[in-house]
Amino acid sequence: MNKRTDFIDIISRNRDNPQCYKLIDDLRSYYEINDLDTNNFGGKIFDALYLQNYESYDEIVQDYGIALCTIHRYRLRFNRLALMLAPDELKKRFQSCKN
Repeated sequence: MNKRTDFIDIISRNRDNPQCYKLIDDLRSYYEINDLDTNNFGGKIFDALYLQNYESYDEIVQDYGIALCTIHRYRLRFNRLALMLAPDELKKRFQSCKN
């Protein structure tokens, strides 16, 4: 399945903007710390979805051994937190992508 464009995907493509870079860095740090606390791998999935060069979700599913529906659940969680943490200026700028 081809990758879908969502809020964090747009933000990660604009990492030269200091606000976008800070948001991505904060989210990445949060999920890395959360992984240590919960013994989970949300941080690795976050990196795979938004910071590495995977062409499709199928590649991520294959590399990490998780189901496609799990990828979609992670995407929803990641975007929900990103929208809570993002400054209003970024939300307005990228308001067309909220899912």
